[in-house]
Amino acid sequence: MYPFIVPDQVTIWDAAAPQSSQLFMLIGAGIMLPLILGYTGWGLLGVPRQGRRPRLSLMTEGEQPLWRRLAWMAVIWTLSVGALGIVATILRVWLGA
Repeated sequence: MYPFIVPDQVTIWDAAAPQSSQLFMLIGAGIMLPLILGYTGWGLLGVPRQGRRPRLSLMTEGEQPLWRRLAWMAVIWTLSVGALGIVATILRVWLGA
């Protein structure tokens, strides 16, 4: 089976995008992924609150541990990527590609 994507017709190397396109995507992902993760983490792990009134805490036991906040960040990120995949699949089917 390996290295064919379509048995006896298309190999992995035939189906791959040109190297310049792959490099462009790698650079773009290398710049955007840390920015997205940093912004999400900053928002979920504690943005300094501004305002005159004290913040009303809805948690009865105080702040949640760091591992739990990081787990929530991972869950939210995973669900958002999954939602993007679903939208992309719907668009692909709708456009008939």
